[in-house]
Amino acid sequence: MILADEGRIDLSEIPGEVRDSAGPGLGLEAAVEPFERTHVCLGLKLCGGSRERAAAELWISEATLYRRIEKLGLKGFELARAARE
Repeated sequence: MILADEGRIDLSEIPGEVRDSAGPGLGLEAAVEPFERTHVCLGLKLCGGSRERAAAELWISEATLYRRIEKLGLKGFELARAARE
């Protein structure tokens, strides 16, 4: 248990072994991105590369799928590979 006089725990009050083992942080975006990439590729694969059908299967609009593809950098080679595998 860590107690602080001011009602707030500063980084300097956390023991070094705990502070150093925390890793890069709890960024939700970084944690979700690999799952999202795999899921989008799987949707495209199951739909033979059809973005329209994949969007419907993923329960998102085509516009959202296009934005996700852009955000995840899934262009050209990766999309073609996903559709073939």
